[in-house]
Amino acid sequence: PGFQVESPLMTECCNQHDICFHTCQLGKKGGQQFCDREFDACMKVVCNKVTGSQKQDCEGERNMMNLGVSMAGCQFFQDSQAEACDCQLTEAEQKVDSLSTEEKLAMLIAFYAKHNPDKTEDQVKSLLDKFKKRAGFIEMMRELESKYDEHPVVYAGSTAPKEL
Repeated sequence: PGFQVESPLMTECCNQHDICFHTCQLGKKGGQQFCDREFDACMKVVCNKVTGSQKQDCEGERNMMNLGVSMAGCQFFQDSQAEACDCQLTEAEQKVDSLSTEEKLAMLIAFYAKHNPDKTEDQVKSLLDKFKKRAGFIEMMRELESKYDEHPVVYAGSTAPKEL
C-alpha cells in the first residue's frame, strides 16, 4: 500500500487503488492516471451516499486524497509496478531493455523529433533520468506507445537529429 490513511469512508477505495497500482502492465490502460481516475470515481460514489455535514467532510477528504495521489503517487506507482510486474517482456521491450543509456537517449530524441518536436534534448535527458529504473523505463515506453500509437523501439539505432 502507498499512503497509510485512517479513513473509514474511503478504505475500500484506497484498497482498490492499491490493487490497481499493483496490477502489472497498466501502461496500456493509462497507468497511474487510470488508477487515480478510478480512485476518484470510487470516492465520488462514496460521497454521493452521505448526507448533511458528512457530505462536505467527505468531499474535503476526497479532494485531499486526490491531491495526495497526484503529488506523491508517481513513485508509489513505479515501485508497485516493479514489484508486481514479474512479466515476460515483449520483443520490443526486450530490445529496448538491452540498449545502453546513450542508445536509449538517441532513440527517445528521434522518437520525439517526430511525435513532439518542441521537446528539447535537455527535456528528453531529464525524462530519461526520471525513468532510470528498468521497470520505470519500460513503463514509460508502454505509455509512449499508448499515447502516440507507435513504439519508440522503431527509433532504436537512430542518430539524434542535429537541430536538437
